[in-house]
Amino acid sequence: MSFKDSFDAMIVGIEKLVKYDDDHGWYKAYEIIELLRKKEGKTARDLNTIFEYISGQSLNRYVKDRKMMATYVKMLEDKDYKIQEYVECSGYDNESSFSTAFSKEFGVTPKKAYLQKDKTKIIAPLSMDALLGGPDLPVENVAISDKVYGLAKDVIDRYNEICEYQAVFGFEDKFIDLVVFLNDEKGVNLLDACKVVDALKTDYEDVSNSESMEEMLNFINKTVPVVYIKHLYPDVCLPELNYWYSRMKEEGGNLLNETPEFVHMYFDNVSSDFAYKDLKALYKKYLNRYKDRYTFYDFLVKIQTFGSIEAFDESCDELRKLYQGEEDESIEIAKQEDLFWTEFDEKHFRNM
Repeated sequence: MSFKDSFDAMIVGIEKLVKYDDDHGWYKAYEIIELLRKKEGKTARDLNTIFEYISGQSLNRYVKDRKMMATYVKMLEDKDYKIQEYVECSGYDNESSFSTAFSKEFGVTPKKAYLQKDKTKIIAPLSMDALLGGPDLPVENVAISDKVYGLAKDVIDRYNEICEYQAVFGFEDKFIDLVVFLNDEKGVNLLDACKVVDALKTDYEDVSNSESMEEMLNFINKTVPVVYIKHLYPDVCLPELNYWYSRMKEEGGNLLNETPEFVHMYFDNVSSDFAYKDLKALYKKYLNRYKDRYTFYDFLVKIQTFGSIEAFDESCDELRKLYQGEEDESIEIAKQEDLFWTEFDEKHFRNM
């Protein structure tokens, strides 16, 4: 079932549940949402998040509106005025609160609405086609007005973008749900989120066997927590990234909480002589005093070559004194360092 079909199926399900059930009677709004949640295999929070992004309103508000609309339709179809049934159908606790809400919604009292039988106030249920400007879902034996629930342009654009990526990557709906989760909850842009999910299902077969979003998240949290930061390391495959996560964890760190600059140096060859805690201490020192002068890579190279950054600074000071008479006093530090490295290399090769 496509993303669109899944949404429309949920709307059709709501339309059935707001009507009278021979075994249960009238469902409350929260009961309808619980039945939808079980059918979709999602938490109520996830279900509401997805619904709100698509429709621009909360699922709870929509269900309550559809219950009131079902009450209005019943009122128009009834031969006798049955105020108590209308109260029960709408989900309100008493006649007073129902009448107030009904009058606010339709602009007339329940009794007057029953007498007028004005079908132009009936609003069609949502559908993806209706939201995007296409045909509405059919409503049997009911005249439908032109009024539909509006949708912001950015929401429509986002839905279209999701559909395009689903077609490009060939994702099942459950993987699109994961893409949306990474986008919403972790701030990963949609394209990067698709690439991450594609890598996940390629590298870890178990996630493809998951039947629901909840199962996938459980698998990720237990087995591949680096999924949440994979977009920061596009050139590192998930198994390798996961290996470095485990290794850092053994040393008392957490890859998920580190900057990409630090992580790259952690598993780069230049950091092979440093334990995690030592590298972390050097990185803190680098950020506090040297980030405006060097990259972290250059900072570590200088420490490995001279034993400490202080020793490198002392060497640079000696060079300044050495060349002060031969060069302009305003010579840039970068040029002085180049002179130093040239001399250093020459001495190094002569001693080989």
